[in-house]
Amino acid sequence: MRAAVCHSALQLLALVGAGAAASDAAWGGTGSPEVTALQPAGAQRGTNVTLTFRGARLGAAQGVTFYGDGLRVLELTNPDEQTVVAVCAVAADCPLGEHALRLRTSTGWSDIVTLFVSALPTVAEVEPNGDLAAAQRVAPDTTIEGTITKEDADWFAVELKAGERLSAEIEAMRLGRTMFDAAITIVDASRFELAVCDDSPLLAQDAFASIVAPKDGVYYVGVRESAYGGSDRSQYRLHVGGFPRPSVAWPPAAPPGSETSITWRGEPRETPASAVALAADARGIVPVWAREGDRIAPSPNWLVASTLPVLDETASPGTVGASPVALHGVIAAPGEEDRWKVRVTKGEPLVLRVLAQRLGSPLDAVLVALDASGKELGTLDDTVGADPELRATPDADGEYELRVRDHRRRGEPTFTYRIELAPPAPAVSVGLERVDSQRPQFLQAIAVPRGAGMAGLLRADRTDIAGPVTTTFSSLPPGIVAEPVTVPADRPFVPVVFRAAADAPLGGGLVGVEATCNAERGGFRQAVPLVRGAPNDTVYYETTVRQLAVAVTEAAPFRVSLVAPKSPLAREGAKTLSISVARDEGFTGDVTVHMLWNPPGVSAPGAVTIPAAATEGAIPLNASGDAALGTHRIALLAHAPVGGGDVWLATEFVDLVVCPPYCAGTLPMAAAETGTTARVVCSLRDVKPFEGEATFTLLGLPPKTSAPPQRATSAATEIVFDVAIAADAPLGQHRGLQCAFALPVAGEVVEHRVAAEGILRIDAPAVAAAPASAPVAAPAAAPEASPPPPLSRLEQLRRAAKEAAARKGGGS
Repeated sequence: MRAAVCHSALQLLALVGAGAAASDAAWGGTGSPEVTALQPAGAQRGTNVTLTFRGARLGAAQGVTFYGDGLRVLELTNPDEQTVVAVCAVAADCPLGEHALRLRTSTGWSDIVTLFVSALPTVAEVEPNGDLAAAQRVAPDTTIEGTITKEDADWFAVELKAGERLSAEIEAMRLGRTMFDAAITIVDASRFELAVCDDSPLLAQDAFASIVAPKDGVYYVGVRESAYGGSDRSQYRLHVGGFPRPSVAWPPAAPPGSETSITWRGEPRETPASAVALAADARGIVPVWAREGDRIAPSPNWLVASTLPVLDETASPGTVGASPVALHGVIAAPGEEDRWKVRVTKGEPLVLRVLAQRLGSPLDAVLVALDASGKELGTLDDTVGADPELRATPDADGEYELRVRDHRRRGEPTFTYRIELAPPAPAVSVGLERVDSQRPQFLQAIAVPRGAGMAGLLRADRTDIAGPVTTTFSSLPPGIVAEPVTVPADRPFVPVVFRAAADAPLGGGLVGVEATCNAERGGFRQAVPLVRGAPNDTVYYETTVRQLAVAVTEAAPFRVSLVAPKSPLAREGAKTLSISVARDEGFTGDVTVHMLWNPPGVSAPGAVTIPAAATEGAIPLNASGDAALGTHRIALLAHAPVGGGDVWLATEFVDLVVCPPYCAGTLPMAAAETGTTARVVCSLRDVKPFEGEATFTLLGLPPKTSAPPQRATSAATEIVFDVAIAADAPLGQHRGLQCAFALPVAGEVVEHRVAAEGILRIDAPAVAAAPASAPVAAPAAAPEASPPPPLSRLEQLRRAAKEAAARKGGGS
């Protein structure tokens, strides 16, 4: 039975989503688990917390895997197929903030969800609390978990003494549940607004605010959605208390492995400076927490871990910073512009970048470069987010001037920045390429059925480095193997297949991936979008994980094999891949397959469905004229609906060879009349020697015409087609003729196009000439008429007026 072909990725998604209807009740397993809710959204460190997961296909839960340290499962229960309850211990030294996690069942991984850890005890929001009169009373230094529904507002009352600080910070968008743009307001008992915050450079769509109580009394913190929206999924965690909540840390960088005194900016009452020690292996942008006594900020500020020499604004006027160097400054007042002089060396590659909003600063930096004569060389703005960045190689030694200002000419003491002028710092990492833009977490964890395989596309991310990237996997679950793979220098990713033994124990965990490019080493880094929305499916919040989740799952009730092709796929050609499917007794579902990846220049249908009654199928491939030559490892992904979800697996790799065409050619225009035969000649060139005879076929002929295929050896220089043209064939020029080549190779057929854009002109038969007749005597010439008499001047004027009137009337 032939397989039904699905021609687009959107159709593939429709098949995946609709698969539940075709699932087979005889099969005991289910598809991958789906978590739709996690309660609570956070926990206090040093306590135990009971987490409740809700969703679909959650039966046979195996465990919860945390990507960070400080959390462990004490007890796991499975009340029903839609619920998992996990009692977890949160260590006293558990890192504050976000912790990514996945639920694992015997059939796979859930998508990533997050849990936030705070230093404060947590209470639940209690309704009604929609205005100041009904505000919920809370003690200072408390975290409140709540939900904002449509047009809802939640108010909380806190009693303060004069001079006490009240800080409020919300986790809303950062919870990753939904598009929830929260706003915070702090008012006094007379409803006078003391502070308000919607978005913030430090927390993006999440807000924070701080006040110092002007007198004893009750103060109110309000939470709402910024546009008065909301839903049952608009969860939040609101931290309220006397903790420090600075906007930025100064200086914006510190050397690894030593202590640095950090001051905190952007509060109504300054937090005392802190001695911050970065780890010896700290690199890049790192978090630091503001502390005051036993109180700590709920979320960090950010610094650069760097050993670059630093110039700051206290340097003597006229000081020149020689590359490599870092420049630390503040746009402290509206309209201010900082100017720096730097020296560079000819031929030394440099990276010039400003770090401002990447560190939580409100500065929307604009960087202007000038040469020694004062000539402006260029302006940088919004390269990495709102921060400018440039890579360049100076063509001469010399001094340059760099000018920094805010895009809107704003300025405050929190508008801090760091300029780096340094050689490129090579870096390499790997991650899994997304295979579904509509579901960014789809197949971003590896669940391998027993006795089968699962695959992904391993992507190499190179920064200021070129070359092949080799990868190795460590700490794979027992019974799983994955070969080391190399991402070639000219490719962004390669396929990788993980295989599980038939007797592999069910289990899973986080796998380390090491990447090496030249002498540079890196690891796994995966950005995971959690909240997306308009416009253009913008990512509003994402988290990053640095290990790959891999698990052994229950055996799938079907197996799929891809038959290795014995002959190549030629450029400008086509090939059909054969597929075989085996199903366990009692399982009768459809199986859908699609290519894991297409080599460059090779295309395939979005998916092919092999119906329940069929055991074989096929995937057609096409190669463009610039398809990548060589041997490509290809595999199929296959899925079938089981228990309300989809079970996925991958075939073994097979080699697909893409070769040049065996010949090329041209099709000059041919012409003939209806009812005759046209001679269409395809002139061959670049003929590659081959054994036996190839078949050449003329395609694209107009109706009422035909030409038999021709056979020829590799010695042929032209192929002649005799095109029979019927008497009623359509007249005119008929474009789009093509010559196709087919050659038997190893029991298969290599097919490709030889020539295109041929033209066949079909003419009507010529009309026969009339028979000759006897000459007829010419009539006598009429006498020549005498010329008319000339017009008088008056008659000329009248005729001119008449002609003008006629012209005017004709144009109206």
